[in-house]
Order: sequence, then C-alpha cells, then structure tokens
Amino acid sequence: NLFQVDFTNGVGAAGVALFLVASSIAIIRGRRLPQWLAWLGILLGVASVVFIGIDLPALGLWLLLTCITMLVRPTSSSEAIATDHEPATV
Repeated sequence: NLFQVDFTNGVGAAGVALFLVASSIAIIRGRRLPQWLAWLGILLGVASVVFIGIDLPALGLWLLLTCITMLVRPTSSSEAIATDHEPATV
C-alpha cells in the first residue's frame, strides 16, 4: 500500500507530529477546547517522533478524543457566538 510506505520512514511521523503540535498550540492559544487535550496532543506529537510506529495510532486517538470532546461540550453555538462579541452600544 502506498500510504504505508510513506508513513513507515520518518517523514510521515514528522508530519503527524507537526500536525499534533500545531493543533495543540492553537488549542492552548484559542482556549476553545480543554487544555488537557492540547497537552495530550503535544505529548503524542513528541512520542510519534521518538517511537517508531506510534504516529498513526496516536493521531487516530487524538482525533477521536477531539471529536468526542467537541460533540459532548455543554455550550451551544449561540452561547459561543455571544461570548465572542461584545454588544454594540449606540
């Protein structure tokens, strides 16, 4: 399989690590998702470079946890929009 060949050499692991760390930094700076999810992403990103073969399972686990976290969040989209913008005064 072409995808397996790409991910077994280190380039795929570096790409996964870059994605996980960059997404985690965005979560930390944006504060839209829990901070534990960001730190887990950084940990998995570093582990995907250090340990051979953990890159795709780490990415899958992080994506699954991120999707579940976004689905079960208690805030609705209207509350998130309301807190982003202050009301205009006339």
